[in-house]
Amino acid sequence: SRLVGVVYAGAALLVLLFGAPVLGLLPRAIVGGLVLFLGLTLLVEWVIESWFRLARSDYLIVIVILGTMALFGPLTGVGVGLLLSVAKFLFDYSRTSAIKVEWDGVRYASRVQRSPQQQQILSQQVDQVFVLELQGFIFFGTANQIFERARSRFQVQDRPPPRFVVLDFRRVSDIDASAMQSFIKIGRLHPEQPPTLVLSQLAAPIMRRLQQEMDSMGQDIEWRSFPNLDYSLEWCEDQILRTLDHTPALEAQPDVADGDGGKAPASFPVNSLLPYLQRIQLARDEVLFRQGESAPGLFYLESGQLEAIVDQPDG
Repeated sequence: SRLVGVVYAGAALLVLLFGAPVLGLLPRAIVGGLVLFLGLTLLVEWVIESWFRLARSDYLIVIVILGTMALFGPLTGVGVGLLLSVAKFLFDYSRTSAIKVEWDGVRYASRVQRSPQQQQILSQQVDQVFVLELQGFIFFGTANQIFERARSRFQVQDRPPPRFVVLDFRRVSDIDASAMQSFIKIGRLHPEQPPTLVLSQLAAPIMRRLQQEMDSMGQDIEWRSFPNLDYSLEWCEDQILRTLDHTPALEAQPDVADGDGGKAPASFPVNSLLPYLQRIQLARDEVLFRQGESAPGLFYLESGQLEAIVDQPDG
């Protein structure tokens, strides 16, 4: 009934008004019984009932806390419980893979529109780029997974070692110092042909710490950083094409079939249009026109490269 709550509130009010000495007026059997009742309630809840609702590892921590409290006191038991909980968290989290997905970079190319000849060359160089998309918080428990996975790729017998190792940090919340050491070890996996580390979408705080670590211990590591994965893949592809002496100039296209089954030229004799065109030369990072503006005309890209950036509503 409500009388229980009234008595409870009244007792608390008496202690508030007159202090702890008022508790001395209570019979010892009531105080002892209350302590015994609370203790037995906790034992039933955490020792008996928790057996059916907790994982065995969590239940073991409860039993250790109980034994420690009985032998050394409650504060020591709480401290031991915190240490065991932290250790269990680190162990469980280290079993979660820090690698979301892995693939060969040029098999999933950047968004750059390249000529068929360049696409054919890149399709034959799939082994040169190795991409690991990372996730979560990377610490000593998960950083070694990344190193071991990269090392296993370098140890594949029937495939050449990758020239670029791309690490995508888009889904990474943070990393610790041991993770940075693992990245440095990846850059030293192949002494005869050290790979270039290509780091994608690093958060600013992580970037500053990694820069300091590389300056102090990774002087022999070649690495690059780019704002997103697409720029990283584009840079790797450009390095592959440049190494193979394949310039990124536009090339003549073969004839393709038109809708009527005949032949239609895929390239157009632009020289015949030059008297009617106005030549525009843009500097690096100069904007031709912006999203939402009316296009000032029809443009033919004679040389160089243009980038189209679309601002999405979600940023």
